[in-house]
Amino acid sequence: MSLLLNPRNIRDFAAVAPYIEGGRSKWGFLCGGPKPTISLKIRGVETPIVIRAQNRADRSVARYVFADQFHLPVSTMPERPIILDLGANIGLTAVHYAALYPEARIVAVEMDAENAALARRNTAHLPGVTVVNAAIWDEAGTVAYDAGASSDAFSASSDALGAARAVNAITLNQLVEDYDLGRIDLLKMDIEHAEERVLARDIEWMGRVRQVNIEVHRASYLQDCVELLARAGFRAVKDSRHWSAVVGVRE
Repeated sequence: MSLLLNPRNIRDFAAVAPYIEGGRSKWGFLCGGPKPTISLKIRGVETPIVIRAQNRADRSVARYVFADQFHLPVSTMPERPIILDLGANIGLTAVHYAALYPEARIVAVEMDAENAALARRNTAHLPGVTVVNAAIWDEAGTVAYDAGASSDAFSASSDALGAARAVNAITLNQLVEDYDLGRIDLLKMDIEHAEERVLARDIEWMGRVRQVNIEVHRASYLQDCVELLARAGFRAVKDSRHWSAVVGVRE
């Protein structure tokens, strides 16, 4: 077994351990293992999730989702909500939404192909979840990202250098049209710096949205985001649960 006992991994383990069922799963989460993936049974989630054994970012994502729960709505949801999960990573947010709202329809968009493949694996048993491998951007086309970045997320760019991967880019307006989303009860956006471009140009979809949860990646943009959402008819504030996010509910 390959040990991953660095401070960050121990911190993630301490936060997530209360939500993991079974000692073997807890040990696998903490230390990794000889197999490529680890299966974890999470309390309240019917089917085990899968993370990559030697991927520290997957552990951080598990902490954000099951312990921190930054992605959850701040207002009541309908019985059969429609949820857009933008920046779905390995599908854990979609899994958690589906556990909380079993009748939900969830469209989960993830830019990285490897993450998207694991998201499909984690949500394969959930008929209400659709995983889309694409980048949310302010115009359709192709963008690139640094595949060598050491992070729990990747940032898209129209001119990325280095170990770059290309990916299809789609606008939110096009996504709404393609998946016939007449309404959106919750839009969660964590798209690693692309939010400013998207919110500056591609906002026709906002009229269909009841709640938003947007992670902001430049501190000085927080207030701009609050004001933009307020102009669009949301009661918007900085999220008290998160160091850099804005939540909004339509009046």
